[in-house]
Amino acid sequence: MQNDDTSDAMYQDFIQQWKKVGLRVKLTTGRAIEFNAFYNKVENNTSDIDVFAAAWQLSSEPSPMDLYSKDAPYNFSRFTSKENTKLLDEIDSEKSFDTAYRVKAFKKWQKYMLNEAAVVPTLYYNTIYPTSTRVKNYAISPADKEYAQWQDVAVTSTSR
Repeated sequence: MQNDDTSDAMYQDFIQQWKKVGLRVKLTTGRAIEFNAFYNKVENNTSDIDVFAAAWQLSSEPSPMDLYSKDAPYNFSRFTSKENTKLLDEIDSEKSFDTAYRVKAFKKWQKYMLNEAAVVPTLYYNTIYPTSTRVKNYAISPADKEYAQWQDVAVTSTSR
């Protein structure tokens, strides 16, 4: 996907590294593809793309179902298996209303996906939310549910 000068350099580095291990990789069109055209190709599973670098972000619901299930619209890797379906179903089952069960099911699926290497992340970004010490009841963590409502955010002082 066409992005910026940094991504172009990253793609060239990937190609060089793959060449060192014996893989002949080239850009489908000779250069990075414009954003909309790129996603059109990936979503339609065109035959000229075998490997791709794309971006996505997680939703607030930590379920991998919308990215990795058989019929998920964002399963761009097209990876499916009976075991994957079984593990995903366990994560989103009624039993998963029990947090301990869901955590265990999620970790089991993560271990499976690590071993399968169906998708290999190359980048990971963190977002920083700077706030003043005067701000109270502000949290971005789902664990802090009692502070999750915007109407509860307040400033404790008019001056710093």
